[in-house]
Amino acid sequence: MKNVLTRIRYIIIGVMCIVCIISYLTIFRPIGNDLKENNLHQFIHSAEAVWYATELFIENSMNTAHYFSDKAELKQSIIEYKAGNITLKDLMEHTKQYYKTKDIATGAARVVDGNVIASLGNVDLTSIDRNPAVSEITPFIDLDSSVVTVFSPIKIGEEILGYDIIYLDLPEILQGVHQGHMFHEIFSEADLEKILSDNEWTMLNEGEYIVDDEKATWYIKGCKHTDVYFAASSSNDTIYGRLDTAMGALLFYFPLVILILILIANAFTYKNIGRTVKGLEKERDEYKKGAHIDGLTNTYSRIYLSEYIENFGHCLSNKPLCVSMIDVNKFKYINDEYGHLVGDHVLVEIASILKSTVRDKDMVVRFGGDEFLLLLSECSIKEAEAILERCTERIRNIDKFDFKVTVSYGIAEVENKEGIPIAIHQADMRMYQMKRSIFV
Repeated sequence: MKNVLTRIRYIIIGVMCIVCIISYLTIFRPIGNDLKENNLHQFIHSAEAVWYATELFIENSMNTAHYFSDKAELKQSIIEYKAGNITLKDLMEHTKQYYKTKDIATGAARVVDGNVIASLGNVDLTSIDRNPAVSEITPFIDLDSSVVTVFSPIKIGEEILGYDIIYLDLPEILQGVHQGHMFHEIFSEADLEKILSDNEWTMLNEGEYIVDDEKATWYIKGCKHTDVYFAASSSNDTIYGRLDTAMGALLFYFPLVILILILIANAFTYKNIGRTVKGLEKERDEYKKGAHIDGLTNTYSRIYLSEYIENFGHCLSNKPLCVSMIDVNKFKYINDEYGHLVGDHVLVEIASILKSTVRDKDMVVRFGGDEFLLLLSECSIKEAEAILERCTERIRNIDKFDFKVTVSYGIAEVENKEGIPIAIHQADMRMYQMKRSIFV
C-alpha cells in the first residue's frame, strides 16, 4: 500500500509538473508575449507622434525662412545697394523697418556680402556663418543644443543676393509634446551606426529602427530634411516592468494552487488568469486612453487622430470632409506676460468653446502646443467657414481674462484618405497666411 501511495504521489507530482509546463507554454508565455508586443506598439505610437511633431516643426521652420527671404520690399533694397544706389547704412536702416519676426522663430539674421544688416531675437553675431555654401533653403540641427538653423538664400532668379539665417528651438516643441516616460535626442549618422553595432535592433522601415540595449528600448527614425535622426527612448522597466511583475506573480502562485487544490486547480487558476488578464487589459486600455485624450484640454490627441485616420479613413472619402487648423494668436506673449498657468486656462477655454460649437460628428484635436485641428465630417468649405466664424466669434467674446483672446485658422477640403495629411498641411499654411495678414 505504501508503495502504491508513493507511486500515486509520484504520478500526481508528475501530472502537476506536466500541467504546469503545458500551462506555461500554452497560456502564460503566449499571453505575456502578446501583451509585451502590445506595450511595445504603444511605445512606438507615442514615439512616432513626437517624431511627426519634430518633422512638422522643421517644415514650419523652412516655411518661416522662406517667408523672411521672399519679402519683395526687402529684396528691392538689396538690389539698390548692390547697384550702388544706396549705402550699406541705408540698407540696414531700410531693412530694420520691415524685418519682423514670427512667434515660431527664436532669432534671425540677414547677411548681405558678409555683413549682418539686420537681426532679431537672441542671436550671437560673432558665431554667424556669413558665407554659407547653400543654394536652397537648408536646415541644420546642432546635435548638442538641438537648435535648428535654417539658411535661406535671398534670390532673384538664380542670383543669390544674400541669406536669411533663422534660429529655432527644437527642445521647446519637443517639450510641448513631451511624454513623461520618454526621453528625446537627436543622433548623427555616426551615433546611429554605433548604437546599431553595439545592440540588437530591428528595421521597421527604411531609416526607422527599434533598438534594445537590455536596459532601454529606442525608437529611431531619420528626419526627412536633414541628415540626422530623431530618437526616443524609455526604460524597459517603464514599458514592461508592471507586466513582468504580474507575470512573475502568476508563475509563482499557479503551481502553488495546483499543489494545494489538485482537483480544482485548473478551474481556479484559469479564473485567476482571466481576472489578471482583465486587469492587464484594463491597464493597457487606460494607457491607450491616456495617449488618446489630451490631459489638459480633454480633446483628442494626435495619436488618436492618426489611429482614427488609419482605421476609419476609408469611410471618410465617401462624404465631403474638411479640416481646419486653429492657432492662438500671440500665445507666447500670453505665457511670457501672464504666466503658463494662465496660458493653460486659455487653451482649456478655447477647447471648451470648440467642443461646444462643432457638431457631435465632428472631432476636436489638440495638434500640439497652442494649435487645434477640427475634423469636420459631411461638411463643405462654405459650411466649415460658418462653423469657424461661430467659433472665432465666441472666442473673441471670452471675458475671463485681462486681455483679448483671438485665433487664426485655415481650412482645406479632403478628397480621399491619402489626401488628409496634404489637407492638414494646406490648412496649416492658410492659417499662417491669416496670421501674417493680421500681424505683419
